[in-house]
Amino acid sequence: MNYLDKPWLKSYKLGPYKLDHSLAPYPVEPLFNILDNAAKKYPNRAAILFLGRTITYKDLKIYADKFANALAGLGVKKGDKVCVFLPNCPEAIISDWGILKTGATVIPTSTLRTDDGLVHEAGSGKAKILICQEDQLTRV
Repeated sequence: MNYLDKPWLKSYKLGPYKLDHSLAPYPVEPLFNILDNAAKKYPNRAAILFLGRTITYKDLKIYADKFANALAGLGVKKGDKVCVFLPNCPEAIISDWGILKTGATVIPTSTLRTDDGLVHEAGSGKAKILICQEDQLTRV
């Protein structure tokens, strides 16, 4: 038995599966089109439910577009990297979509990271900007 035999597939409850090596052909559209299309198709459906607050796909797109424009105003462009240092909250989701809309790459960073870990992740990823909550500014 070796790696190429994929012995772990035999232990899957519903398997074994015959998995393709690739998901090609890959879509040629940008990832943020998923949000834009959902906002067109399901404008009033809930995209985010958080602490009793609902954000629809239409509103999520509006927030993401505004955030992307703000990032562009700060000089973020395609190819740049932006570190997101936020807890699980709507702002983290809005940030991710906004970053993708600028053509930049999202570097997700857990708020549970140590200060040294945060510096390492943002630094080694060569983040141009770090997004965080005001109460976390002392950590960065």
